[in-house]
Amino acid sequence: MKTKIRKITILIAVLFIGNNITFSQGSWVSKSDLTGSKRIGAIAFSIGNKGYVGTGCKIQGPENYLADLWQYNPSNNSW
Repeated sequence: MKTKIRKITILIAVLFIGNNITFSQGSWVSKSDLTGSKRIGAIAFSIGNKGYVGTGCKIQGPENYLADLWQYNPSNNSW
């Protein structure tokens, strides 16, 4: 069960990242960086045309749990 949840989470993250990349003449176009803390074990999902990233732990250690949720707005390329 844990492996299945992990695979689904990875798939959602890949789809979220893929939706924020625009192709222009065969090259990648960078979008706005998340201004929150660098993290591991975060969640990512989308609702409509907006993307969300949140929770996880700060890179410094597992005791640094985060309880935030960030929304990406593609219409103005901002978090």
